[in-house]
Amino acid sequence: MQSLHSIFYKNKSDKIPDFCEHNHTYHKKYEKLFKKFRNLPISIFEMGIGTIDNNFKSSMYNYNQLYGYESGSSLKSWAEYFHHPDSVIHGGDIDKSIIHNNYGDKIFTHYIDQCNEQSLKEAFKNLEFDIIIDDGLHTIEAAQTMLNVAWNHLKEDGYYIIEDIVADKNTLDSFNFPVKNNKIEIWFDKKSNGLIENNYLIILHKKTKSGKKFRRMNIKNNKTKKINNNFLSIPKSNAFNVGKSVFK
Repeated sequence: MQSLHSIFYKNKSDKIPDFCEHNHTYHKKYEKLFKKFRNLPISIFEMGIGTIDNNFKSSMYNYNQLYGYESGSSLKSWAEYFHHPDSVIHGGDIDKSIIHNNYGDKIFTHYIDQCNEQSLKEAFKNLEFDIIIDDGLHTIEAAQTMLNVAWNHLKEDGYYIIEDIVADKNTLDSFNFPVKNNKIEIWFDKKSNGLIENNYLIILHKKTKSGKKFRRMNIKNNKTKKINNNFLSIPKSNAFNVGKSVFK
């Protein structure tokens, strides 16, 4: 079977560094993280189909002009990587022009305003996912709004991942994570230009028993405070091990 990197390359994804020095290296982490799901009938949702309309925030217009990036790149990649015939891939975006079912038989798309809780609730209604990826607006406010709704639609032992937000101390403290009995991991890596920039993943692993309610809380415990102090130097210096998780 093809590697995830090869699949991302074929679809010109920005999750690999091959096409632009500002692209990410997420394939390194995702290949390891999702390996156990690859041959199973799983469901995955990704916010952000990748509009190339420059009138929208977080548009991929520049990448389209630079190397031919196309909307739906990630969705098509996930459909190929999770190759089980019963796997389903869902995507959401605010650009209605890219909401269609022409990306593939296993791919379904939804109009979603990530900053609108009701819009998110309507899209996620009656749906559950093994993996949820937030590759949308890349703001704390939008990410928190989506997390508040989508977390309850993540299955046990599932992964909720927030891409492209610099995970420094202030950022982590500003989030209300469902941390009780769950695992939170921060992953980062240098890009091909030698800088980290926004090449971060905030990974939440849902470990609680079915039906158990979660107590939302700020990350304030001593362990996390100590770890968060490490982030203070990250934007200023690259003198640390990259491609590794800060905590688990």
